[in-house]
Amino acid sequence: MATRMQQRKGTAAQWAAADPILNAGEIGWESDTNKFKIGDGINHWDDLTYFLDSTDTGFSAEDYLLATSKNAANGVAALDANVNVVTTTGVVFEGATADSYEITLAVTDPTADHTITLPDATGTVVLTTTLDEMAQDAVNTALTAGTGIVKNYNDNANTITLSVDTATIQARVADVSDTEIGYLNGVTSAIQTQLDAKLALAGGTMTGAIAMGTNKITGLGTPTDSADAATKAYVDAVTEGLHIHPSVVAATTANVTLSSALENGDTLDGITLATNDRILVKNQTTQSENGIYVVQASGQPTRATDFDTAAEVDSGDFVFVSSGTVNGSTGWVQTNKPATIGTDAIAFTQFSGAGTYAAGTGLTLTGNTFSANIGTDIQAYNATLAAVAGGTYTGDDSITTLGTISAGTWNGTTIAIANGGTGQTTAMAAASALLPSQASNSGKYLTTDGAGTLSWAAVQGYSAPTLGSTSIASGATVTTISGLTLASATATTALTLNATAELRLADTDSSHYVGFKAPATVSTNRIWTLPSADGSADQVLKTDGSGTLAWTTPAQGAAFSELMLIGA
Repeated sequence: MATRMQQRKGTAAQWAAADPILNAGEIGWESDTNKFKIGDGINHWDDLTYFLDSTDTGFSAEDYLLATSKNAANGVAALDANVNVVTTTGVVFEGATADSYEITLAVTDPTADHTITLPDATGTVVLTTTLDEMAQDAVNTALTAGTGIVKNYNDNANTITLSVDTATIQARVADVSDTEIGYLNGVTSAIQTQLDAKLALAGGTMTGAIAMGTNKITGLGTPTDSADAATKAYVDAVTEGLHIHPSVVAATTANVTLSSALENGDTLDGITLATNDRILVKNQTTQSENGIYVVQASGQPTRATDFDTAAEVDSGDFVFVSSGTVNGSTGWVQTNKPATIGTDAIAFTQFSGAGTYAAGTGLTLTGNTFSANIGTDIQAYNATLAAVAGGTYTGDDSITTLGTISAGTWNGTTIAIANGGTGQTTAMAAASALLPSQASNSGKYLTTDGAGTLSWAAVQGYSAPTLGSTSIASGATVTTISGLTLASATATTALTLNATAELRLADTDSSHYVGFKAPATVSTNRIWTLPSADGSADQVLKTDGSGTLAWTTPAQGAAFSELMLIGA
C-alpha cells in the first residue's frame, strides 16, 4: 500500500504571521508561491531560506543565491548574513546549452577586502590577451607615417617598424642648393658632436671672450651674485645708494582709508585696481601705515612680502610708479629706518619724475634741462630793470609780487590809497586825502580812537586865542604874546607877563575887572604861595618872609608890618 506524505502548508502571509520553528528536516510549503523551506529546529520561518528546483522560473537570481543549502560544494555560491557572496571555487555560468561546458569566475583567496566597481554602461568583457591586441591595433591606427617615412605593422608578431623612404629623401636632397650644401663644408666630425660643443641658448659656460661689436646685451635680470652681469639701471641705483624694489602700478595722492579704499575695482590716481596689484601708500596721516601693499579681492590690502619686515625696510628703498594721473612714471625713496613695521613712521619723498615733465609756453626741455626762451617768448630784466636780451617791457595787467625799486623815477599814474599810495600828486593834497576832512574843523586837534580811526576834536574848555587878526590853534605852545585875551585856559608852566603887564580878572560879562601889576622895578624874583584853604572872617594874609602866605588875625591897634590883601 502506497504511503502519502503531507507537509505543513500555508500561504506566504500565513507563514509570516505564524513565523513558527520547524523541526529539523520538517518541510514547510507556501501554497501561493510554490516555494518551500526546510526547518533546522532552531530558526523561525522568516530566518530560513527557500529551496527551489532548476526548472522554476518564478525565482529571481537573488532568490537562487539565497538558497544557502546549495553550497559551494554543489557549484552554487552562498550568501552570508550580510548578503555577501561566499564561494571557494568561484561562480559558474551555464550557457544556453545545458552541457558540460561552463564559464567560471574564479577568485583568488584575498588577504584584504577589495571592491571592483563595474561601469554604468553596456559593453563586452575583454580578456587581457585580447586587450593587448586591441592596444597594438590602436597604436598602429594612431601612428601615421609622414613624408619620407614608411610604416610596417606585423599583427602576428605584434611589431610596428618605421623606416626611411630613401627614394623620397633623395628627391628632397635634389632641392637643396649648392650654398646650403656648402654649409656642411669644413665639418670634420659627426655633425651632432659639433652641435653638442656649441653653447646652448638655455645655459652653458663660455670658454672664451665675446666681442659684441658695439652691440648690447639686453633683458638682464636683477643680479644676485657678485659675478652676475648688471643692468645700467641697477648700477645707477647702487651708485645713488638706493635699494630697488619691484615697481608698483599706482600710488596714493592723499590719506586713504586702508580698510576699504584699496580693494579690487577701486580707483587710485585714475587707475582701476585689480587683485594682486602692487601699490604705494605714501600719504597717510599716520605715517606708520605707509608702505608697499598688494591689493586684495576685498578689504584691506596686505603689505608686500618684500616690504613687510623691519629688515626689508630701510632708508634708500626705491620704488617706481608705472602709471597714474599724478604719480605715473615717478620714483620714490623711503627715508626712515623703522624698528617695528606698523608702529614706526615710514616716509617717502619723490626721487625722480621720468616722463612727467613737459616744457610749457616760453620754455624748452632738452633732456632733463629746462631753458627759458629769452627774447622770444620771455623778456628778462636785470636788477635795474634793464632788458637783458634787448626789447622793451610792454607791461602786464597786474604784478602779483614786486621787489624793491632802488632807483629810477616813477612816471606812472597815481597809486590809490587802497594800494599803498595817496591817490594825489601834491603833498598837501596827499595830506588832505589821508586825514579826516578839515572842513568846519578849524582850531581842532587830530585824535585817534586807539583802533586806527583818526578824527578832529576841540580842546575842552579852551578857545583859540586871538592876537590881532591871527588865530592860534588849539593846543599850541605860546611863549610870548602881547595883549592876549583868554576866555578859558590852563597853563601847565609859569605864565610871565612882561613889561609891567597887568593880570586882569574880568567879571561875568567882562565889563569890569580887578588885576595885579608888578612894580616898575623889581630887584629880585619873588613868588608868593597862597594858602590851600580860605581863612576866617577879618583874617588877613601874612608872609613868613620866604614867600609863603598864611591867614592870620591881626591884633587890635597893632601896627601892621605884614603884607595884607584887603578886598574892597
